[in-house]
Parts: sequence; structure tokens; C-alpha cells
Amino acid sequence: MKMNGSGGETVLCISTSEQGQALLSELARLDCRVVLLTIDEIRDADWPRDHLTDLHTMPGGMTMEQIIH
Repeated sequence: MKMNGSGGETVLCISTSEQGQALLSELARLDCRVVLLTIDEIRDADWPRDHLTDLHTMPGGMTMEQIIH
């Protein structure tokens, strides 16, 4: 994966469905470091990987408390 976003703010995006690609791309265009946290099941979805600084996954069905920890 190409690491994008050498400066600017770091934005953590959390998604449990395949959506938000335009937002991720726009954040990268604004020189933000874009980190995506999504569920394992959609890790290989059509994410704009060339605009992501990092991609992390978690198991589906977690509670908000579990995600925060």
C-alpha cells in the first residue's frame, strides 16, 4: 500500500460498510494522513488504497466500547 499524507492532520475514519471512498480521497487531497479502521469482512473492498496512510481491521460485531479499547 502506498503511504500518502506526508503532513497535515491525521484523520481516523471508521467504517463497517463499504462507503466513504470519496471522503477518503478528498481528505488525502487536502494533505491529511488518512487512517481507515474497518471490519475484516470488507478489508479487500474497493477502498482508495493509494489515498490511505494506513488500513486496520477488526472483527465484525464489536461494541463501541470494544472498538475504543
